Amino acid sequence: MSTSIYAVVALFDATEVGTTIARSTWPPHVTLVSNFAVEASPELVVEAVQGALVGEAPREACLAGPAMFGPRGDVPVQLVESGQFPALHERLAAAAEHLPGFAADEPRYWHDGYRPHITRRIGETLREGDVWPIRCIATAALTETHGTVIGLIDLAPA
Repeated sequence: MSTSIYAVVALFDATEVGTTIARSTWPPHVTLVSNFAVEASPELVVEAVQGALVGEAPREACLAGPAMFGPRGDVPVQLVESGQFPALHERLAAAAEHLPGFAADEPRYWHDGYRPHITRRIGETLREGDVWPIRCIATAALTETHGTVIGLIDLAPA
């Protein structure tokens, strides 16, 4: 089996399985598990993610202050108050790490290096203290240029 790359994100807008989006235009989201490679089928990845999501998932993100991320410190982000995000990240990271052929793209952003955030777009205004409701948690299969939603947990109120 070949190696594929995935990520898990909390989205603020509804989406559907099968939606493909250019990575340069991803909608605002909180990264729950940053890019990782595995030698597993997409179905097995989705099953692992869904198993880790048993229990309560965060229903909102409270924005904290701005920061700069990335290898060169040139990626503007808006931090998100930690709340339930670190515990959810740990469950998801453990599930991903148990998949065959696991490798984190940027290991320093896993476990103790995880900081919940929203990547900012140029000209976008995000304000500290704003609370954004989370609509769904998506598992995405990534290529160099696009992400395709392969699994979805809808958090909309019933």
